[in-house]
Amino acid sequence: MKRAICAACILLALSSCGKKMPAAAPMRAQLDRVIDGNTLVVVTSEGVSETVRLIGVRVPGREGNRRAATWLRWVYDEGYPLLLTFDTQERDKDGRLLAYVFAGKGTEGVSPEKVARMNERSQSMHALMIDGRVYGFVNASLIKGSRAQPARESRNTKYADLFRDLHQASVDRQ
Repeated sequence: MKRAICAACILLALSSCGKKMPAAAPMRAQLDRVIDGNTLVVVTSEGVSETVRLIGVRVPGREGNRRAATWLRWVYDEGYPLLLTFDTQERDKDGRLLAYVFAGKGTEGVSPEKVARMNERSQSMHALMIDGRVYGFVNASLIKGSRAQPARESRNTKYADLFRDLHQASVDRQ
């Protein structure tokens, strides 16, 4: 009997190897403060303070970090509503929450075609539609506006192609 239970446990463990863990549900939060060009402190809707590292965003050098942080502070005030979504890795080695950050409350009634036109026209902001609402995509906007570069993420790759394309377009504009 013990062997059968052990065998079943081993089979169950092996069957889950290599599978992606399901991503957590989006989390509502408010901006508390900007720490640097790719790190924010937010307060979740449950009142918990979390340090958030923007997935896929690399801000090279001291000057680049200062520039990105200044832009974030200029565009997003304290208390600004945010929607955090996640990929396969929940936290980094420093315990920061890893997230794709979407700004605003989400605008309804905007067609996907209009969102695409808005993204084509803007050289610094990028929007994305989630569940029928349009949000400003903070991670993508930093890269699109040449304030950051795409980071080489080994696990969190949901928007890696978008980040690479936005970066290439910003380089081509310069």
